[in-house]
Amino acid sequence: MKPQKLKVGQTVFWNDPAGETSGYYKIVKTKLNSDPSVLLIEGIVHGEAEVFIHEVEVRAMKVIFRKLRCDGSIIALFPEVPWDPEENTVTSYMHVGQHGGANYQHIIAKTRPACEDEYRPLLAELKSIGYDDLHMMKRYRPRFNQSQILHS
Repeated sequence: MKPQKLKVGQTVFWNDPAGETSGYYKIVKTKLNSDPSVLLIEGIVHGEAEVFIHEVEVRAMKVIFRKLRCDGSIIALFPEVPWDPEENTVTSYMHVGQHGGANYQHIIAKTRPACEDEYRPLLAELKSIGYDDLHMMKRYRPRFNQSQILHS
């Protein structure tokens, strides 16, 4: 396997060995305590963690842009980034309110897919705050782990 080139500010997916806080994080510091195999990462939901390089992978973050029928606002859904596992919500982002939790199935039911012209300004805003590697999708089936299902 080819070694990954990792740098500060890069988005990575951390595979938490305990299976509790896996998700997307930004690299805050490489070579933590002069150890080249350890990184300091910070997540949207879970905060900071010291992790080993072999536990992270460079992966585009999946995003779905939808248009609310009620007022025409555009919402970005990140189906692989849980917001509140006990409520089965995923991370979302809007111009007003910015980051928040959203019930994926409810948003899909109350919206329609946004076309590129409609979501372009929100995409530009996301890129300006560090979302540099996004994979746009139309739909996605969020995967919740067993503990998340038990709490719903």
